[in-house]
Amino acid sequence: MKKAAFLAAAALLLLLCGCAASEMPSDNAYHRETDYPYSMFMELNTKGFAESDTGFYFYIPSFLFYMDRETMQPAAVCSKPECLHYDEPDTASFRNCSAYFSAGVRPPLFWYKGAVYIISMTETAGASGASQQAALIRVSGDGTKRTVLYRFSPDAVIERAILHRGVLYAAIQQYTEDAQLLSGIWAYSLDNTKKEPACIMPLDKYPGLNLEQNLTAYGCNLYFTRYLSETEERELCIYNTVTGETTVVPSTEDGYSPSYVTFLGDKMYLKYKAHLPVGDPEDVNSYPERVYRCGLDGSEPERIWEGLGFFAADDQYLYRVSNLWADRENDHYIEICDEDGKPVDRIDLFEATGDEKLISASCHVSMGDRVLIETTRRDSTGLRYRFYWFDKAEIGSGRIRVHPFIDFGTEYSDQSRG
Repeated sequence: MKKAAFLAAAALLLLLCGCAASEMPSDNAYHRETDYPYSMFMELNTKGFAESDTGFYFYIPSFLFYMDRETMQPAAVCSKPECLHYDEPDTASFRNCSAYFSAGVRPPLFWYKGAVYIISMTETAGASGASQQAALIRVSGDGTKRTVLYRFSPDAVIERAILHRGVLYAAIQQYTEDAQLLSGIWAYSLDNTKKEPACIMPLDKYPGLNLEQNLTAYGCNLYFTRYLSETEERELCIYNTVTGETTVVPSTEDGYSPSYVTFLGDKMYLKYKAHLPVGDPEDVNSYPERVYRCGLDGSEPERIWEGLGFFAADDQYLYRVSNLWADRENDHYIEICDEDGKPVDRIDLFEATGDEKLISASCHVSMGDRVLIETTRRDSTGLRYRFYWFDKAEIGSGRIRVHPFIDFGTEYSDQSRG
C-alpha cells in the first residue's frame, strides 16, 4: 500500500460511521450493551477478559476459558466429550481442542451480540504453501463455531484493539511496498463486514514507538496517546467517531505527559507521567505520576492523586493497584477510592494471596458485581499467573474476601508441547 492510499482511506470512515449510526448510540454517554467495557482493562493487564451476560471469557495461552458468574469456576470452551484440553499428551490432540487458539500472550478479546471475538492466528493457503496470518474471529459462546471476519496483512503488528459500538478499532503497524513503516488506527465494522476497513488516524509521528495500552473509548470518543518525541513526550488524542474531528490534551509545562485514561460517571480520570527522569533514569521512582479528574474533553482538570500506581474505574469506584516494582515493602495494596480519590477500602495483596513474591498485579473490574485480580510471580519454571475475584458488595466492610480461581504457567501453552 502506498502512503497516499493509507491517508486517503480515512475518507471511508464516514461511510462506516454512517452505517453504525443507524443502529448504535451516538451520544457521549456509556451504554453497557454496545460500548467498550473500559472498566475491564487496566494499563498493566497482561491477560484479557470479556464479560458476557452470564459470566466471563478469558484466554490463557493457548486456550479460551469460560467462567459462570454463579459458580466462578473456569472451564475450557470445548464441547468435545473426550477432550483432555491442555492435558492432551501430544501436539496434534492439544491443538485439536475446540478451545485452542494460537493467539499469542494477550490477544484482543471481546463479547458482542452473543458471541466472543478474538484476534488469533489462522492458517491460510498460498502459492508457496500454508502460512499463519492474524485474523479477527467470531466464536460462538460454546466454542463450536468459528467465523473469520477479517484477515490482517501478513506483516501487520496489531498493538492494541478495542470493540466499541459495533466497530473494531485496531492500532496497527505495517510496511508499505517501498518499505516505509506506517502506523495507524483502523476501523473494522462487525455488523457489515463487506465495508472496506478505514484508517481513521495515521500515526506518522514516531511511528516506531507503539501505543502501549493507551487506546480506549467512552461515549462517542476514542482516546489514545500519541508520541511527540523520542523522550516519550506524548499528547492525548480524542477522536470523535461521529464527526471525525480530533482534539488533543497536551503535555504540561513542567514535563508531565498524558499516559492513561479511565472514566467514572461522566468524568475522565487522566494520569500524567513525567517524560523526563527527575533522578536515576533506571529507577521507576524517577518518573513521578499524577491523576487528574476532568471533563471528557480534558477540561477543568482537578488533581486528585500523586504517586505511582495503576488505575481502573467503574460507575462507582476508582481502583488503584500498587506498582510492586517501585516500593513493594510499603505499597502492596489495592486501594478502592470514591470519585474524589478518597480511600473507601483496601486489599493487602501479600496477605490476600499469601504470596509476598508477586512482581505485578492488576484488576479487571466488571460493571456488575465482581472484580477480578490478576497477579504474576516468577518461579523456577518462568512466570506464574494466579487469578482471584471478590464481590463488590463487600467494599467498605474492611473485610473483603479474595477467592482464587485459576493458577497457571506454561502447561496451557504450546511451550508445554516442547
